[in-house]
Amino acid sequence: MYSSAGKGFALLIPIFAYLSHSTVWANSQVQTDNMPLAAALAQVSKDKQAKLNDVSKVNFVAQPAQCVTLRQGRDCFASIQLTWQSENSQSICLYQQGKEQALKCWQGLTRAQYALEFESNESVIYQLRTPTNSQVIAETDITVSWLHKRTSRKRRWRLF
Repeated sequence: MYSSAGKGFALLIPIFAYLSHSTVWANSQVQTDNMPLAAALAQVSKDKQAKLNDVSKVNFVAQPAQCVTLRQGRDCFASIQLTWQSENSQSICLYQQGKEQALKCWQGLTRAQYALEFESNESVIYQLRTPTNSQVIAETDITVSWLHKRTSRKRRWRLF
């Protein structure tokens, strides 16, 4: 029983080696034929990096980052502290993902905090964006979890 399985693996190994070798050769041909495309992609990534350098790195955290409710589907309530800091002074606005109205904006600061009374039954993502073009600089999320899953079966109480 084991000997026939061993023979099957012995036959598959050389076939796999041959196919992987031919795939490597084909990939090397594609790379040399598309060098202008690779150069264009490198230029695009340099342009994106230049845009990212305009906005310095921002550290953005939520404390606490998790809200726990008793049952699935119920709203979770928590006092959340959103904190950001940057190497350079910046103008930044705080948004809840999916909403267009800013919760708070700051001008020319290197760090700030925002206290928030969180109330939701699902996880929420908060974003820091530039006020001019709404480019997302950083984001953090508050995860909602629960102790007990929602049960579809009703539990009936009988006294008699």
